[in-house]
Amino acid sequence: RENALFHTAFSLHSTSDYAGSNAALERFFRTGTKSPSAPYAWYIRGLNYGALGNDAEAGRCFRTITETWPSDPIAADAAECIKK
Repeated sequence: RENALFHTAFSLHSTSDYAGSNAALERFFRTGTKSPSAPYAWYIRGLNYGALGNDAEAGRCFRTITETWPSDPIAADAAECIKK
């Protein structure tokens, strides 16, 4: 189920349905997932919030990645997003 939610969120993000993507990600996070996709899910969520004009929430998402998964490859991208 969590994998399907992640893929749904990614697909919605890819079609610029940022609010729909965030709704799917919220369901993904509520599964209590320990999925290896979790850092990337937070990254997509940050991108979604940025696209929706909520830079504060986007920054919080990117900081979650750098603080929780600092050695994950997506952490470097998240750190760059924080700098912007």
